[in-house]
Amino acid sequence: MKHLLVVYHTQFGNTGQLAEAALAGARGVPGVDALLRRAADAGVADVLAADALLIAASENFGGVAGMIKDSTVCALTRTSDLDVQKAGEAIRPAARGRIHVFIAASPIHMEMKLRMRPEEVLEAAVRAVRLVPFVTALPGR
Repeated sequence: MKHLLVVYHTQFGNTGQLAEAALAGARGVPGVDALLRRAADAGVADVLAADALLIAASENFGGVAGMIKDSTVCALTRTSDLDVQKAGEAIRPAARGRIHVFIAASPIHMEMKLRMRPEEVLEAAVRAVRLVPFVTALPGR
């Protein structure tokens, strides 16, 4: 079972209705359990228990609502250059963002799934981490 956490902030109720609709849609997907939390009520345990996170916030005078805008946006990516690039594009608009890069490092994963030797796995991880600053930089910075 996959767990989706829907976090929302609303002043007038409209974004709450949108979050509830997303929740209802997610609950209709087999194998998905979804939980709805107001931004002020969502805790670390909620986020850590989630496999996916959907954040809904209204736009207030051209900016994202305060309860959400000060959050750090994280992306989780594999070590392929394209995946790291897409993660960078996804978090680039965030005021604060970070990318978590992962690669399977157990002997059976390296041998059977990645078909890589330990030194190749290490090289792939280092290459991906070194790529992060280039894919997250805004043009002109």
